[in-house]
Amino acid sequence: MFNPHKSLFIACPNDRRRFFPNSASKVDPSHLKYFTFYSRMIVVSLMHKIHIGVVFHYVFFLQLARERISLEDIWDADPTLYSSSKQILEMDTETVKQDILSLTLAYMLKSWDP
Repeated sequence: MFNPHKSLFIACPNDRRRFFPNSASKVDPSHLKYFTFYSRMIVVSLMHKIHIGVVFHYVFFLQLARERISLEDIWDADPTLYSSSKQILEMDTETVKQDILSLTLAYMLKSWDP
């Protein structure tokens, strides 16, 4: 389940015992089937009080609970994303408006009804 070659979960860089879902897992067309199977396996283990020896990062639990995730929540899970996002947020607004960073932000709608 946590095999790095499957690309389903990745370990937190600061704590290799904690895992969270890998956003690159979609490289495998069957990744959703794997997640479904593994989640059922974990639930059955919990129901039977079987310790699986894995700790999920609390950001993953926030996502499962559909709670809002702040930038400060991800500092431990993905330090690179945290620091680069923090730097962008702390930049001068005029610098960002001049498009020096060449950032393109897009919002994809799940369904569009013209």
